[in-house]
Amino acid sequence: MKFELVKFEELPKASEFLEKTHPDSTIIAGGTDLLISIQDGEIKPKYLVDIYSIRESSMDQIVLREDGLYIGSRVTIEQLQEYLESLKGPLGVMSALHDAADNFANEAIK
Repeated sequence: MKFELVKFEELPKASEFLEKTHPDSTIIAGGTDLLISIQDGEIKPKYLVDIYSIRESSMDQIVLREDGLYIGSRVTIEQLQEYLESLKGPLGVMSALHDAADNFANEAIK
């Protein structure tokens, strides 16, 4: 499987690249399980876009607003679990998200 690895340090440049090459691009920001899927031939990206070096604060945040829960693209499953566990009271609809995060992968990948 051949693909081109493209790294960005600025969000606007990554966004511009993705708009021009979509749908041939796959985003990676860690991506242990993604690399396994590529190796197994399940995913065949033309471009692998590494966003790990982008230091945009919104990408590392989880924000609960009246209109929904916003999860940044660099938030790990473990961080999401910890955030959901920190909420007081019943989780309501977010209990399904908590359950999904809890069953997402083994501890090494989270």
